[in-house]
Amino acid sequence: MLEIKRAVCSDDLCACLAIRREVFIEEQGVSPGEEIDGLDTLDSGCVHFLGTLDGEPVLTLRFSEQADGFHLQRFCVKKAFREKGFGKRALDFLDGYCRENGIDRYVLGAQCTAVGFYKKHGCSVTSGVFLDAGIEHVMMEKTL
Repeated sequence: MLEIKRAVCSDDLCACLAIRREVFIEEQGVSPGEEIDGLDTLDSGCVHFLGTLDGEPVLTLRFSEQADGFHLQRFCVKKAFREKGFGKRALDFLDGYCRENGIDRYVLGAQCTAVGFYKKHGCSVTSGVFLDAGIEHVMMEKTL
């Protein structure tokens, strides 16, 4: 059973970063310097979430408040666990977290290959295509 929780200890954060390393750095070729940043600590003000399936880390996402609002960032699911509904469940979980905390909108930079996935979840495109870490992205938003 998939369990999603807030990363609250260094082991949780290490699991989040290991998933991101596997997906973004190894699979997609993003440089470590572009992927890992100063927000990747437990005291950075970001909320890191970790999804596990029967104890195995399978997905992660980062959520932060910035000057222009709340941002979903670094959302990824390990390749072997895609197309199983876990990404949708993670976004549903995030939406619940937002409602519980009085957040009615968030934005994200979506890889263009994932735009359809986010649209199915109620996100809308708000920008043209731009490059981030050498990968085409668009900005999207979700209003709850």
